[in-house]
Amino acid sequence: MKELLKNLLGPAGISAGPSYHLNDLSELRAGRMVTRRRKFIRGRERKVPEWDRPLPLYVQVKQALVERIQAGVYAVGEKLPTEAELAREFGVSPATVKQTINALAAEGIVIRRPSQGTFVAGLNPEPGAVPLRSFTEVMRERGIPINTRLLISEIRPAGAKVAWQLDTGAGEPVLYLRRLRSAGDRPLAMEETFLPIDLLPELAEAGKAAEFASLAEGSLYRLLEEGYGLGLLGAEETIWAEAAGADEAAALGIEPGAPVLVAERVTEVSGHRRGFLSRTVFRADAYLLKFRLSRYARRETKETKGETRGGWGGR
Repeated sequence: MKELLKNLLGPAGISAGPSYHLNDLSELRAGRMVTRRRKFIRGRERKVPEWDRPLPLYVQVKQALVERIQAGVYAVGEKLPTEAELAREFGVSPATVKQTINALAAEGIVIRRPSQGTFVAGLNPEPGAVPLRSFTEVMRERGIPINTRLLISEIRPAGAKVAWQLDTGAGEPVLYLRRLRSAGDRPLAMEETFLPIDLLPELAEAGKAAEFASLAEGSLYRLLEEGYGLGLLGAEETIWAEAAGADEAAALGIEPGAPVLVAERVTEVSGHRRGFLSRTVFRADAYLLKFRLSRYARRETKETKGETRGGWGGR
């Protein structure tokens, strides 16, 4: 069956005909795909309308790989071709393929195993998992424009707690960022991030850490994925309430000792290592957690998916 699918779909999961080398078409220099894709259903060819959307090359390669997995060309648990082999097959650079694999790994579709290769994990997300989103991405989804102001950027030795959270040695250098996140003129959250230098060794070069910090005015997740090719796999987050300290109160425009919510998140990156730690302090009057609890199991529907959620909103 697998060989039949390969024969039907061709080497790129797409029927024979126009060459599927992405850099053969001038339009693709602008991130556009104009090839005609075809699918086979029960032995009959079904044409799919041409599409011409501005998409980065790595997204187009990702879509082609997902189609192969859907078609069974690559089964769950099967090892993918190497990045060099995929780069030759699709006619793109190794850096583009690396970015593609990072994106697939971030969605849990593939798993990277050091010294072994990349394996198909499947297309279904972990049951009950909440989508991993950055603060900026969540707020954008809610239609709330966010302003970010960098308060502190420096390389410092990791303290005992940070080292324990990141499975690294105490005293190892980390890039420390403190950022204030606001909606308009209203401060919502103060965020501290600890990023080990050995995760991105280039940050140790003169001026590179400052350059990184200057770019961290939006989504840090997007910066790491698209700017540095780092795959984000998942995260563990703990939330609790406490009294605001002096620095936090001054940044958020509240009284010292006022209640705040603290979210501490450790994000797992490519290679299944603890990549970086973030600690975000929210104004208690601007953050709301809502859960749906059920005593008995029930069938999940479109309306009940993802009903454990957090949100930002004033009262």
